Amino acid sequence: MVRLIDNRDYEILLHDISFTEGAKYIVENAEEVYYVEPGYKIFGKRLVGTTRIPVGVARDRILLIYITPPYYRGYLLALPWDEEEMAKLRQLKKNQKKR
Repeated sequence: MVRLIDNRDYEILLHDISFTEGAKYIVENAEEVYYVEPGYKIFGKRLVGTTRIPVGVARDRILLIYITPPYYRGYLLALPWDEEEMAKLRQLKKNQKKR
């Protein structure tokens, strides 16, 4: 399906959504929200966007918006917790606070 998650367990929470719809869901439903720049690498793949992209944590899952070509509709995905990815997100947030 989606190269980002081909080899991972995942759940599609919403499909055929806009970036705005996905961002709203993450902000309203995640316990933690991290904003990353377009091109941020997660699970070894770059996220697509034109503005900062929310990545959420809800219980034991990472929530993210995955936009597919032609880049105007996408999916809201829930992927299992990954300690390495969480450490990168938390470090990013610490670095943003220092600026």
